[in-house]
Amino acid sequence: MGLGLGLTDQDFGFEKVTKVKDLLPVLKERLPNSCNVINMAKNYHKFQNEMTFYILRAPRDTPNDDLWIIVTYAREDYGIDINISAPRNLNFSAEFKTALVTSGVIEWDEPFIFAATDASICNLIQDAVQEATGKDPSAGENLMFYASPQYHPLVTQFSVRGSTIEVKPLDVNDGAKFLVENWPFARTGSHAYVRKLIERNCSSGVYVDNRLVCGAALNGSGMITMLHTLPEFRHKGYATLCMNYFVQTLFKDNLIPCCTVETTNIASISLQRKIGLQVSHDVSYIPRS
Repeated sequence: MGLGLGLTDQDFGFEKVTKVKDLLPVLKERLPNSCNVINMAKNYHKFQNEMTFYILRAPRDTPNDDLWIIVTYAREDYGIDINISAPRNLNFSAEFKTALVTSGVIEWDEPFIFAATDASICNLIQDAVQEATGKDPSAGENLMFYASPQYHPLVTQFSVRGSTIEVKPLDVNDGAKFLVENWPFARTGSHAYVRKLIERNCSSGVYVDNRLVCGAALNGSGMITMLHTLPEFRHKGYATLCMNYFVQTLFKDNLIPCCTVETTNIASISLQRKIGLQVSHDVSYIPRS
């Protein structure tokens, strides 16, 4: 398969990609594990100042789709999110690790996190981080859930006596305020980050009598995030309603609905299964220690 990627000068093995859409056939072949990275590629036109795509080419005489793909997303609160799509056979992983450590693609002294890292390369990434920073990084274990093309929502509507319920995209101002105030990991810069996500991406909110009671956004790494229901409105099915709407909206936008859930979060895992999402693979989040 030939790729016309519009590559810039090679940087210690990595090459910057300017024709991001030409990566789509490769990423499509790697589904479902590449679900969030393919979403990033499809959303690149919305976040060209925040996203950068790089590849590490396979040695000569190997298929062009045997690429390591890295996508960085610069966010206002947590620094750089680093997303990787690896070849299925993990060819030339040692060369990838060396290039990762020695290149200028990652500023190792600045805040970063490897997001939704495939379990098959988790040890490799941890070794690279340890070698580059001198610190032993942790790895938060998660499951990647996604909706297959055969997805059918299990619940499409709710009726609550005496209340008017509406499901729609989040309002930028109210939505950003709602998500940030209820996100336990919010920090300085999170409001600007979340506001930008809602402005440029699809989102989902459940409004009861015009009050936002449940909402979620699509993050810079192409995944549904920050799902939250106000405590007094829980156990009424609003999270299910919110997620069903979000999944259908993402499909309409030609994106793949996906999210990660910590392996210890039994309630959230049950919710994803309830609405019909499937586990694609194990992933980890690896931050700079």
